[in-house]
This record gives sequence, C-alpha cells and structure tokens, in this order.
Amino acid sequence: MNVASSRIPSPGGGRWHAEGVTDGGCLNDIGDRLRHPPSGASRHLPTPGEGRKRSIIPWLFPMGLGLVIVVNMVLLLFALRTFPGLVVKNSYERGRGYGAEIARTEAQDALGWTLDVRHDVGAGRIVVRFADARGRAIEGLKVDAIADRPVGRLATVALPLAPAGATQFAGSFAPEARGAWDVTVTARDPAGHVFRATRRVIVR
Repeated sequence: MNVASSRIPSPGGGRWHAEGVTDGGCLNDIGDRLRHPPSGASRHLPTPGEGRKRSIIPWLFPMGLGLVIVVNMVLLLFALRTFPGLVVKNSYERGRGYGAEIARTEAQDALGWTLDVRHDVGAGRIVVRFADARGRAIEGLKVDAIADRPVGRLATVALPLAPAGATQFAGSFAPEARGAWDVTVTARDPAGHVFRATRRVIVR
C-alpha cells in the first residue's frame, strides 16, 4: 500500500510535522466531508427558474381584451332591452305613399283650419279646439284622436272625444306614464274634408 506524506499543522501552531496517510484513508476522509459538510458550510443549489419574479405584463393584453368584450356585451344587453327607435313597421310602404301624403297636407293647409291640443291635468282629460280661418266654429265636425309615446313601448291609447263647447272637444286621458305624449287628431266635416295633425302634450 502506498503511503502519502502530508504536512499537518501541529496543535502548538507554527510548526509542521509529517504524518503518513494511506491513499484509502485520504479518499474516505474526503468522501465523509462531502457527504457530511461542516455546520454552516452547506450550499443551496437553485432550481431552474428559482429567484425570477413573475411579470404580469404578458397578461395585460388578454385582460384588456376580456374587459372590452364584457363591456360590449353589457351595452348590447341594454340596447336590446330598450326602445329600438322603430316608429312604423311598414316604413317601405309608407315611403312609397309619401307623394300622396304631401298632396293631402297641401289640401289640408288650404282649408285654413287651426288645431290646439292641451292636457287638462285637473280634470284628467284631453281638450281639442278646432276653428276655421276666421276663428269660428266648424259645424258638423266628427273628431277622434289617439295618443302614443314618442319613445318607449307603451300601447297606443284611443281617445274618444265629445263636443265640449262651440269649438272644443274633450275626452278622458289617464296615461300609464308621465312625460311626452303625441296626440294625433283626425277631423271630418260634412263636405268630406279631412284634417289630420299631431300635437305633443306633456303629462305631469
């Protein structure tokens, strides 16, 4: 067996002395030191990725896109549940008859009739006043009216009107909601003349 000579410091310090150490003993001593390191000498080997801080920057784009989608869905839901803006369902047919409507309006203006509509809050009724070009009562008029909301989905309300004086007609009106209402009045005289107009009243 080979013997290796090593110089180990003596307990007294300052002096060195030779001590014979076998090869096997030296290797065993090194192995023991590796397997059982001295206290305070242990090392921690970091695992892959350990010590790195996770960033939220890559998640900002999908988070922002998700927020946009949620907001759009909420706005779409509100749009479907509110008034869509449709006034008449047969807008194409109404558009084709626009020329006839212009002719009717011109003939109506030539009559010189005037129309005034107001809401009598105290009596809960609609009051309609008709007069000719000179402000006189028009004899033999037959008048009826309807009321509907300019916005919303409330049903159209029929207003039966009865004579309430020389130039006035009146009918009860108890709307479902307050606010603006469009009252469309149609009047016919014995000569066959037709007058149709819409006036807006505010129900408070």
